[in-house]
Amino acid sequence: MTLGIWPDLHAVCRDPDEAQLNADGPRSGQMHGIPHYLVLRAGHESYVLDRERVLIRRQASRMMNWFASVHATPVSIEDAGWDSFSRKYGFSSDERKCLCSYSLVEGSETKHQLALLANL
Repeated sequence: MTLGIWPDLHAVCRDPDEAQLNADGPRSGQMHGIPHYLVLRAGHESYVLDRERVLIRRQASRMMNWFASVHATPVSIEDAGWDSFSRKYGFSSDERKCLCSYSLVEGSETKHQLALLANL
């Protein structure tokens, strides 16, 4: 499911100038500043992670929470790819089984769309 909602996101970016891209892509020129996953955890702030599942920030914006809920289906974090993240932040085996993770990036997004996502 793509991306008919992207133009609306541009209108709500905190700073529209930050959403503009140069020829090199997002400001850092690298993907590790781009949110790829959102993990929700009962009683805790959410986790916003890059494609390597490294924490970018805690407490996603309401706009990012909304985007995740309409853009992706929640999945568990119990597979091996989530082991390092789960250990670092103390997720129990029961928490890992919960449907708490959203993939924010499908792989077909343009550089502009990724920059918008980084600004949510």
